[in-house]
Amino acid sequence: MKIIALSCIPLDLEISCFGTLSKYIKDGHEVSLIISQSEQIWTKEALNAIKASSRIIGISQIYFVKELNLSSVTQDNVNKLRSHIESLNPTVAIFPSIRTQDERRKTFAKSSLLACRGIGNIIMYDPQKNPNFHPSIYSIMNGELEVKDLCLEKYNRDFRKNKTSKKKMRMLLRSYGLRAGIKTPAEAFETNRILLLNNTGF
Repeated sequence: MKIIALSCIPLDLEISCFGTLSKYIKDGHEVSLIISQSEQIWTKEALNAIKASSRIIGISQIYFVKELNLSSVTQDNVNKLRSHIESLNPTVAIFPSIRTQDERRKTFAKSSLLACRGIGNIIMYDPQKNPNFHPSIYSIMNGELEVKDLCLEKYNRDFRKNKTSKKKMRMLLRSYGLRAGIKTPAEAFETNRILLLNNTGF
């Protein structure tokens, strides 16, 4: 399979789905990342951390969508995302939940949903505690926890931000496991099949 994972905040990917992506890669599937980026948001150190973290699980292709405006869902946003997605022709797309409580992530999620029109398999993640997020798939994390720790350490070591991310990640994965009745930590996703949306203006 060809799998793409999208995010407007790189740490969301490490926390929410890098364990699952590492499983896909071990099984021989091709995984690419699409991340929103502008010079004002990501420093050189941050970009280096994103690349170093991704190399740990075997991701070689990372695409940065420049000048994405996350204040609202626009045709321009959708077109920019769509141009990257079409070139990759994925089987599966993974992006933030449209039910997230964070407005920036929600704008990115809605834009991604529209940009992924025609892709039959969609799974959504949410890196925050969110009562509106109702996971239907749980991916058990065992050895992958150590891999995710190594990925997050790239950020902490390189520019000393997000020091609580590792603790936050483990608490979130544990809470998903408990919710699903699984004794080990789990990554959680809501699954959807794309519907052709009417009256959206896109």
